[in-house]
Amino acid sequence: MLEKQVENYLRKVVKENGGKIFKFVSPGNAGVADDIVLMPNSLWFIETKKPTGKLAPLQEYFKKTILKYHYVNYATLHTKEQINAWVKQL
Repeated sequence: MLEKQVENYLRKVVKENGGKIFKFVSPGNAGVADDIVLMPNSLWFIETKKPTGKLAPLQEYFKKTILKYHYVNYATLHTKEQINAWVKQL
């Protein structure tokens, strides 16, 4: 499965569950997450990867930095099954 397929599935699931998803691009800030996801009770930065994909060092740095803010959530999702489990736990 390609990363784009994972991201497209995430978009579908978020919309089906009453959320909003925004492609996140922040010029001059390499490593930011792919998407900002607003769910009924939470805000998420989501990085999608293909099943064998790994976070790059700048992505790891972004994750570490963003998680210092306790009101913000972060997830890296690789598969449809992970997306389903993520939305179920919300």
